[in-house]
Amino acid sequence: MKNLKIWKKLLLTFMIIIIMFCATVVLAITGLRQNADKYSEFYNVGYQVTNRVMSMRRGLQMIVKDIAFTMIETDEAKNAEYLADMEKELNLMNENATWLHSNFNGDAALLKEFETNIANAIAVQEEILELAKTDMPAAEIKLLDEYQPLVERAVNSLINISAVVESEAESDYLSTVSMQRQLIFEELGIAGGALIITIILSIYLTRAITRPIRQLEKAAGQIVEGDFDIEVTYQSKDELGSLANAFKNMTSILEEVIADASRLLQEMSDGNFDVRTQAEARYVGKLQGLLLAIRKLNRDLSSTMGQINTSADQVASGSGQVSSGAQALAQGATEQAAAVEELAATIAGISQQVKDTAENARSARNQTSMAGDVVEECNRQMHDMMAAMEEITRTSDEIGKIIKTIEDISFQTNILALNAAVEAARAGEAGKGFAVVAEEVRSLANKSSVASNDTAALIEGSLEAVARGKDLAGATAESLSKVVEEVRVAAATVDKIADAAEEQAGAVEQVTVGVDQISDVVQTNSATSEESAAASAELSHQAEILKDLVARFRLRAEYANVSVNTGSFAASSVPEPMEVMDIDLGKY
Repeated sequence: MKNLKIWKKLLLTFMIIIIMFCATVVLAITGLRQNADKYSEFYNVGYQVTNRVMSMRRGLQMIVKDIAFTMIETDEAKNAEYLADMEKELNLMNENATWLHSNFNGDAALLKEFETNIANAIAVQEEILELAKTDMPAAEIKLLDEYQPLVERAVNSLINISAVVESEAESDYLSTVSMQRQLIFEELGIAGGALIITIILSIYLTRAITRPIRQLEKAAGQIVEGDFDIEVTYQSKDELGSLANAFKNMTSILEEVIADASRLLQEMSDGNFDVRTQAEARYVGKLQGLLLAIRKLNRDLSSTMGQINTSADQVASGSGQVSSGAQALAQGATEQAAAVEELAATIAGISQQVKDTAENARSARNQTSMAGDVVEECNRQMHDMMAAMEEITRTSDEIGKIIKTIEDISFQTNILALNAAVEAARAGEAGKGFAVVAEEVRSLANKSSVASNDTAALIEGSLEAVARGKDLAGATAESLSKVVEEVRVAAATVDKIADAAEEQAGAVEQVTVGVDQISDVVQTNSATSEESAAASAELSHQAEILKDLVARFRLRAEYANVSVNTGSFAASSVPEPMEVMDIDLGKY
């Protein structure tokens, strides 16, 4: 069984378990079927016999009762009911007796005895009923002496039949109980055997599967930790055996591949790139990628070393050219530094002049602003004066209206005084005093009229003067407005001049900063040139060291002399001037 496939082992184990289970189920079903047959027989025979016997006994009791009622009852209708009940019970009794003949398995003599007693009782019953019609005492004697004993013997026969049925039922019950116990023991035995066999098969199958799996799990853990010295002793023709063999082959291949790869990498780390694999056949599947990667690494490193060797020669050759160029650059940087210093001094003077211009422009802007404020204040006061003149004109108009009213009053007063004088003249001597008063009133009215006319003339003159002053004030206000506008234009122009001066000052400062940056760059170039000369000498020395280091490596023949297309290190011995690109001088 060891060499069977796992699915066959599982199938065989479960088939045995299923067979044992089916045997247990079949035995249980058989026992249940037998019990069902016993219970069916008991119900259809024993129970029915007992039930019908009890029905027959009740029927006999009903018949005896109906006979007694018939003998004592004088009502014909009720007697007819009793006789009908007796007939019904007799028919039911005959039906039950017929059923007992067919289904009762006991002593047939008991049933025969019952039928004989019933037949005799029915005959005596007929006689009693006939006799009761003529001689009731004789009928009662016959009932007690002959009919009652026959009924009791029939009942005893039924009791004996019931006893036989009960005995058979008890025997069947005991047999059924015994069979159930036997069936239980058999089922327990088969179930226990099936359980034991299942446990044995489970233990065997579990061990058969888990033991090799544990070995393989341990081996896999060792492989994960990098230990390929594994021990797998399981041998079989099942899937786990195939898996164990695959593990062995895998570890063998990996050990050879790792050993070969380690040897190749060790040789390359020692400087030997002219090395070949000794286990190419073991690099299968994904492992071919490892071999290809090692080969590519070998080629790339060999090519790189060859290029480094060639580059070292070129670096040594070019470092001299770089040194000469650096010295020439240092000389040019010194001359540029002197020129830049002169330019810086000139720009400093221009910067100071531009700053003075900007300061004067700012002062002019402030003065122009103050003049504009004064002119605006005068213009505002002129507008206030024009408003006052308009108020004077309006007030003069009101005064003219009042004077007109006074003239009207004077005219009316003069008329009244004249009327008073006329009336006083008419009064004669009595009106002389009133005439004097009227004359004085007229004189005052005339004076008032003259005064109001003079006042009106003065007001007219004032209004004309105010009108001329208003015209002059309007012209003056218009002139002041033009002056304010011109002052504003002048202030705006001065502002533009000041802004332009400030912008020029800022631009000059930027130029100054740019010149300073140029000076710094020139000085940096000078220092860099000197450093480049020193670095070139050091580079030449390092190139010689690099050639010595590369000489330690043994390269393949095809990579021993690799040319490197790096171009010329310098177009000429004199370097190009450095172009300063990070200075923003704006439009200047």
